[in-house]
Amino acid sequence: MVEQGRAKRIVSDGFGDENALFTFPGVPVTPKWVKHLEPTFRIEERLTSQAPCAVLIFKIGARVFAVSFSYGHVYIDDAKTESDFGLKVAINSVNDDKLRSVERSNIGAAIRDFAQAAGQREFKAFGFDEALDLIRKVSGYATDDDFADLVTGARALRFSKKIEIASVPDAAIEALELFGRNTYQNTAFKIIDFLSPVLDAQLAALLDNELVKAVRDGSDEFEVAIPEIFPVRA
Repeated sequence: MVEQGRAKRIVSDGFGDENALFTFPGVPVTPKWVKHLEPTFRIEERLTSQAPCAVLIFKIGARVFAVSFSYGHVYIDDAKTESDFGLKVAINSVNDDKLRSVERSNIGAAIRDFAQAAGQREFKAFGFDEALDLIRKVSGYATDDDFADLVTGARALRFSKKIEIASVPDAAIEALELFGRNTYQNTAFKIIDFLSPVLDAQLAALLDNELVKAVRDGSDEFEVAIPEIFPVRA
């Protein structure tokens, strides 16, 4: 994108050890609602919307971090990221009795669901099956409000906190320290070690090939579940 002139690379002094901000101007798109109006109303001007986005890359020591703005995450290669970074940070920073929402998959019933509590709830209130439930995303209140208020983790990490952009590298260092902890193993979150989703892109591709081979060989030693949450349409 940068080589093609559709994105710009900007660097700044004093932000991490190295950094680069990539900005993407977006593509003009005609909103879907315009076609419903045109048969009745004469719209002479071309109505379009354009959503720019950006990805901020910076380095601290040997680690590289990426912060996305708007839909900038689509330009990040998942195969080059820590597949459970956000989830590990979340379960090491959140109280297991102060959860707001959990996303999980039950491999036995082939059901994937998202549960959100009206207030703060303990982990067991969401009714997990330790043998069959995969925990994919956790959202709750951090035990240390110096780090963040509300934390949400899956592959990526999201947290609410009022900070200046110049303080983002400091927050990244805190998040990296939380990622390396095993604190969650002394809480209700320890069940994620019993059954974990495969998020590594290369390993997932290898397993996909094994699945195709099993199907072709007529094996019945596997189960296929819904990969994503889809809206129900009447």
